[in-house]
Amino acid sequence: MQIELDEIQGYIVSNYDEMMFSRYVMLKVENAELAKKWIENICFDIRNGAPERMEDHDPNVALNIAFTAIGLKALGMHHDNVEAFSREFREGMITDHRQRLLGDFNSSSPDNWKWGNKENEPVHLALLVFGRDEKTGLDYQSLLKSQYESSGLVEVSTIDGHTLEDNKEHFGFRDGISQPIIKGSGVSGPENDMINPGEFLMGYENEYNVLPQTPLIQVEQGEMNYLAPDAGGSEKKDLGRNGTYLVVRQMDQNVNAFWDFMNEKTKNEDGSLNEQGSLKLAAQMIGRWPSGAPLTKFPDKDPG
Repeated sequence: MQIELDEIQGYIVSNYDEMMFSRYVMLKVENAELAKKWIENICFDIRNGAPERMEDHDPNVALNIAFTAIGLKALGMHHDNVEAFSREFREGMITDHRQRLLGDFNSSSPDNWKWGNKENEPVHLALLVFGRDEKTGLDYQSLLKSQYESSGLVEVSTIDGHTLEDNKEHFGFRDGISQPIIKGSGVSGPENDMINPGEFLMGYENEYNVLPQTPLIQVEQGEMNYLAPDAGGSEKKDLGRNGTYLVVRQMDQNVNAFWDFMNEKTKNEDGSLNEQGSLKLAAQMIGRWPSGAPLTKFPDKDPG
């Protein structure tokens, strides 16, 4: 199966495991014409998934980009074309309906969010900036900032990401050990991990051999010849092909509360700490041992 890797953002097919630092920059459009010109200027800096094009990019950094529905409108996309995107994308996370689905109440209520709620500045697009180390990543982001701040874009918020020691998440469990592989991406792995592109990318068949919903151009605007025709045969232009939906959701892991709960529920009859019992309960909740070993194969203890 062939997919158009040079038209697909690299972060979709690679986890950038050589990049130890990331910064996600949320931006607001204040001048659409300047912003569009800057996006056009950086489009060849955005890393794609084609390995043969890697020589076009600095191997020490990577850049990808994402847009919100209100961001597309802010940049001038016709209302009917934005409405062609999925309901979830158009609504975002803070409608009453979505809030009920996600359980965003009490301390998780959007009213308490640092960004992305009705009280904060709107987020129109996000830059995904990566570096081999923190200094390299921050230097690259600083260069980009000097450009976008003079190009009609205002920084709303940033989130920094670091790879933790031994590739473990904050509760202490090995992370990123079971990732699906998109067929045709050039990434090799176990056959059971290979999944049809349509589960991740628009314009390709999914595991049901069905083309997923894709935003089709309803009202012609811009250079239409850049867009592929709808693979479903509608004769409309496909704005979504080779694209995907990205969720950016900043979450808080309360490490102390997590382990206090485990310790409390497994303590010995005399009230003392049962370290092995606490660890086993935590593994049962997470689904694997701290080493990453699955409970299905090792139900009693971590093999290391």
